[in-house]
Amino acid sequence: MTSIKDKLKAEECNERTVRLWPEGMFFKAYERSAYLFVTQLKDYDVRRRYVDAVGRDVVWIGFPQSVLGKLEFTHATATDGAEVIKLSASVDEHLGSGAFAMHPQMVSGICNPRGIANADITSNCITNAAEQRGK
Repeated sequence: MTSIKDKLKAEECNERTVRLWPEGMFFKAYERSAYLFVTQLKDYDVRRRYVDAVGRDVVWIGFPQSVLGKLEFTHATATDGAEVIKLSASVDEHLGSGAFAMHPQMVSGICNPRGIANADITSNCITNAAEQRGK
C-alpha cells in the first residue's frame, strides 16, 4: 500500500494526470489530481483534513470504486497501483486559459509548477474553478 507521503510526492510535479488511489472500496484523488478532476472531469465535494503523517492539511476527493467505470474516462493502472487518467491540459494551462479568475496568492499554492501544497489555497482553487465551470 502506498503511503500518504508517497501519494503527495507524486502530486508535486503532476501536470496532466489525475491519479486515483484505491483505498478500501473508494478511489481518492489528492491535491493537484483532485483539482484537475473537479475542474476538467466532474464536480465532486472537496474534502480537507489535517494529516499527522505529513504535518499539514491535505485536500482530496473520493468516490466508490464502482463509479469509475460509469464516468466514461479512459484510464490505466500505473505500476504504483493508482488509476491514471491522462488529460490534454495541464494545471498551469488550465489556470492560464481564463477558466476562472484567481488571486495571485492562490496561484502560489498548489497551482504552481513546483507543487507546493497548501490545502486552504487548493480548496479555494477547486471551489472557484467549479463555480466558474458551472456558469
